[in-house]
Amino acid sequence: MDDEMLSLKKNKTWELVELPKGRKVIRCKCVYAKKEGVNDASVVRFKARLVAKGYAQKEGINYNEIFCPVVKHSSIQILLALVAQFDLELVQLDVKTAFLHENLSEEINIRQPKCDLDKRRLGYVFIMAKGPICWRSILQSTVALSTTEAEYMAMAEAIKEAIWMLGLIEDLGVNQHKLDVYCDSQSAIYLAKYQVHHARTKHIDVRYHFVREVIVEDDICINKIAMVDNPADMLTKVVGISKFKHDLNLVHVKQV
Repeated sequence: MDDEMLSLKKNKTWELVELPKGRKVIRCKCVYAKKEGVNDASVVRFKARLVAKGYAQKEGINYNEIFCPVVKHSSIQILLALVAQFDLELVQLDVKTAFLHENLSEEINIRQPKCDLDKRRLGYVFIMAKGPICWRSILQSTVALSTTEAEYMAMAEAIKEAIWMLGLIEDLGVNQHKLDVYCDSQSAIYLAKYQVHHARTKHIDVRYHFVREVIVEDDICINKIAMVDNPADMLTKVVGISKFKHDLNLVHVKQV
């Protein structure tokens, strides 16, 4: 299902909006299936699709005449026969998520899928004297409606911890003027540095906007970091062994 959601978002299949007045919303659901291999029946692929419950629509009201061409089995047989008769070479190809590449002429309102409403995992790690001193990996308390919003909320949680540590360091008599916080989302950094108010950000809880005040007071410096060099990835998502070892090296963790 993660691959399906990634393809939908990569192709910009939808845009999150408030439901317009007088519009009917169409529900959707996730369909799961198992696909066995051709040569080896023991090889099973798990597939997932997000489908709209189109039977709730009415022709002439929600959509006009539709047509979806489907190949006939006899057409494939004729093609294979011609290839064999004239000793041709046959090349087969497939298009991943082919239905996502065509634009719709109608405007359709679909309820946001539940699999896209799951709480995201936030994580951060603080480094001091070339070693990790604080790290955390938890589910966010509220559901984020976009990746930018999720990154912005995670940034706020990390900055709260940074402010506490900054106060502790100063109480210990160490003069620490500013802490550097790194984030791999440029849009979240822009949202934190500039007081942008529009339809896509007005719903964000005000308790997260203290980040802007901290930046104005120049206590925290927000910096952009490349995704490949962000060690917090190992706390928020499944990473490969090479990426995991790279993240450990970034926080100076070695095997003894």
